[in-house]
This record gives sequence, C-alpha cells and structure tokens, in this order.
Amino acid sequence: MAYTKTQVTGILKLYQEKDTRRLALSEEAKRLEQEQKALLDQLSALEVKTDSYGPYNLRVASKKVPRCTDWPGFHAYLISTGNLDMLHKRLTESAIMERLDNGEYVPGIVTDDKVTYKVTAK
Repeated sequence: MAYTKTQVTGILKLYQEKDTRRLALSEEAKRLEQEQKALLDQLSALEVKTDSYGPYNLRVASKKVPRCTDWPGFHAYLISTGNLDMLHKRLTESAIMERLDNGEYVPGIVTDDKVTYKVTAK
C-alpha cells in the first residue's frame, strides 16, 4: 500500500498526542490510587467494622493470601511433587530468549516476530 510522508506525519502526530494524554492520565490514576489506598489504610488503622455510615454501606472482609518466604524450599517442593499448578502460566521472555539466543533447545517454545514502533518527537 502506498503512503505519503504527509499521511504518516499526520498519523504520528495523532499518536504522539494520544500518548502524551495517556501518560498524563496514567500518572493521575496512580496518584488517585495512592490516595484511595491511604484512605483505606486510615479505615484499617481505626479498625472500622462492617456497618452503614451515613449514606454509605461498608463491608469489611478478610482473606488469607499466600506469600513465599523460602523460594529454594518451595521450588524443591514443586519439583518433587510436580504441583506446578501453583504458579502462573506465563513465560519469562528474557530468560527464555537468553537460552534460545545461546542455542539451547527449550521444548514447547516457538518464537513469533512482533513488529514494534517507537515514536519520538524531534
């Protein structure tokens, strides 16, 4: 498909404007999220319980969340039992690519070409 430099310039200008706006919104969202977390921390420090508070209903719940404190021990357990379902099934791209780049065969892995664009303003 033929294109003109003017067409591409227009697309890149719009892309740059959207990216600038997205980054600003992302920073604002992070700031608001931190402020919300601080407010929840205040409720936690006050040991607020489930109840109605003015026009608001608050439900306080608790659940146990696992955290690993001994990775070598946990890793040994996974290997000995084969209970790999306790891990997320996602690839660590850098570790896999390092092995492939060194000529190592990694079963079940193929590579795809992913086109990327990097737009910068002059």
